[in-house]
Amino acid sequence: MMPQDVSTQWNSMYDMLNSAMTYQEVLDVITGDWEMKLRQYEMDVNEWEIACQLCQVLKVSFHTLFDSFTHSVQIFKDATLFLSHDSIPNIATIIPAMGCIDEVLATNALDT
Repeated sequence: MMPQDVSTQWNSMYDMLNSAMTYQEVLDVITGDWEMKLRQYEMDVNEWEIACQLCQVLKVSFHTLFDSFTHSVQIFKDATLFLSHDSIPNIATIIPAMGCIDEVLATNALDT
């Protein structure tokens, strides 16, 4: 089953686009088949390129030093998982997480 975009989940658009990129050839065949009546959803080369670029933008990653190891992390996906685990996060865990998110967004906003 293909992932769907869910407006209340930060990472669902990325998951949906990443899956579409993986199955691009299959989706082109399905939408190009007249009998399936999905021609209105067929994407041209430029639309696939835009979808690919959007997927790359949504996969914002950053490097952080944690316990002397450098980890490449998908910030929004990891933040969502971290802040939604069973125990309720306290202010001491939220502030550093928000600081990392802010740093990534500020850095990427300056990078044209």
